[in-house]
Amino acid sequence: MAKITSLADFMADWRRLLSLLMANVTEGLIPDMPVLRGKLEDALARLERTSAQQDAIRAESKDNAAESRELVQSGSDVALQLRAAIRAHLGPRNPMLAEFRVRVLSPRRPKPAGTEKKAEPAVRRRRRGGAKAEPEAPAPEPAAS
Repeated sequence: MAKITSLADFMADWRRLLSLLMANVTEGLIPDMPVLRGKLEDALARLERTSAQQDAIRAESKDNAAESRELVQSGSDVALQLRAAIRAHLGPRNPMLAEFRVRVLSPRRPKPAGTEKKAEPAVRRRRRGGAKAEPEAPAPEPAAS
């Protein structure tokens, strides 16, 4: 017999056991065992309740995750608008912008005094695998007549 590992398998097995017990008790084949039957019925009912609660928690968790994603998106939009309004109020160069995590516009850096021409990097040619190609022979010159 296969080993039972899931809650659904346990519940199905216990329901089957209880129904077989009741069928055999009504036919008089085995005596009624009310204490054990009652404990198993109680365990089955409690397991069904906890399983239903777990399903509800999973569903609620998925709803919460979707709601959280929506809130993060809308909150990010509002935060972006708020930072833009603060930048418009304070001006783009105000150092207080850094407190609000807004980039402060700083003056451009002066160009370097020396305008030396940089050496251009040599063009690198990719080598392809295989045999080396032979250089092409120059075309023969037309004969003078």
